[in-house]
Amino acid sequence: MGLDKWKEFVHFGLTSQDINNTAIPLSLKDALSTVYMPLLFEVRETLASFADEWKDIPMLGRTHGQPASPTKVGKRLLFLLPG
Repeated sequence: MGLDKWKEFVHFGLTSQDINNTAIPLSLKDALSTVYMPLLFEVRETLASFADEWKDIPMLGRTHGQPASPTKVGKRLLFLLPG
């Protein structure tokens, strides 16, 4: 772009916080979209497959730390699914 002769003036006007206030949100956005969300979807799919696989397996339900009505393992796993 032919801006090499002006680069010292751009740097002169910047502080480290000018860079950090732009770079940190962009790095968080990148981490969320390329690392966190794909892993979250993978965990969700794993839980969904476990819920389907174990939908007919009975277990003792609990309420307030006490034994309660029987339920199914798959049903309880469905409550862990995000979204």
